[in-house]
Amino acid sequence: MNLSCSSKMIKYLMFGFNLFFVISGIIIIAVGAAVKTVYTEYSQFLDGKYFSLPNMLIATGALIFMISFFGCCGALKESWIMLGIFSILLFIIFVFEFASGIAGYVLKGKTADYLDSTLRANLLVYNQTHDVWDLIQTTFQCCGVDNYHDWQGHLNGTYDLPLSCCPTVSGVTAAFYCNSRNDTTISTTTSVLSTTSTDSSTATTTVSSTTTTTLATTPTTKNTSETSESTPTSPTTPSSTTPKLEPSSSDPNVRRKRALIDENSTPHPSTSPPYAAGCKAAFGDYVKKHAVQIGGCALGLAVVQILGIAFSCHLVRQLKNGYYST
Repeated sequence: MNLSCSSKMIKYLMFGFNLFFVISGIIIIAVGAAVKTVYTEYSQFLDGKYFSLPNMLIATGALIFMISFFGCCGALKESWIMLGIFSILLFIIFVFEFASGIAGYVLKGKTADYLDSTLRANLLVYNQTHDVWDLIQTTFQCCGVDNYHDWQGHLNGTYDLPLSCCPTVSGVTAAFYCNSRNDTTISTTTSVLSTTSTDSSTATTTVSSTTTTTLATTPTTKNTSETSESTPTSPTTPSSTTPKLEPSSSDPNVRRKRALIDENSTPHPSTSPPYAAGCKAAFGDYVKKHAVQIGGCALGLAVVQILGIAFSCHLVRQLKNGYYST
């Protein structure tokens, strides 16, 4: 049978479109598998909806790959039945692709709110999800949900942060510290007390080094220049100009104060300042980007498939009604 010139052109266009669909089906399968692999690393923080998109894309690509051969055979053999089946299957795939594209853009808009609640919930169980947290914070150079302050009080009630919150510093061979007190060093020094004796009176002075917090003192000692035969003198009543001695380190109040300071601070400043960005923004942009890629890929191919459906329907009508050139 000889087709008209326009029908012959459509026939070869159909064959070319089907070759394109075969290649695009392979590409869609690869994109869906790649996105699914990426999402699997963060499966504890992502809902099943984010995995349904790449799964749908993989299934759509597999269907396109299979039915494209159906369309090629129908066009070459000029079988209107095979081309009709191809058109119906292509329309079904078009619906799937259009739905995948819309779902990708819808998930993009909901990602920020979803990640905010999910990250905060997993923040409380860091011991169970530390692998994923460390992976996210290291990969996206972020800390906490909005910033590193979100971690305060969650790690043993201290200001310590996960090590993944701080960028590693090359050349550091000693212990690596990561906390929010990166510009403050809290240390303690012992007061040095010296006494001098002049005649029958004793003057006591206190000398201490300048530190952030002074917690410990040493007991006062008293020296005299008199011999063992001297009669002990009564203690001198302190005057208003005599410095007031700090309480002894054995005082329970001092010990409680020291414990409180140690609990709320660290004697070691952070080796490097923590990341300033929050993971909700950094990780959220990453998830949104892949959702948009899926949506754009699906919608782009769906638009091209409209032409394939139109051409196949026209060729089916030509073959079925017997419009041939003489």
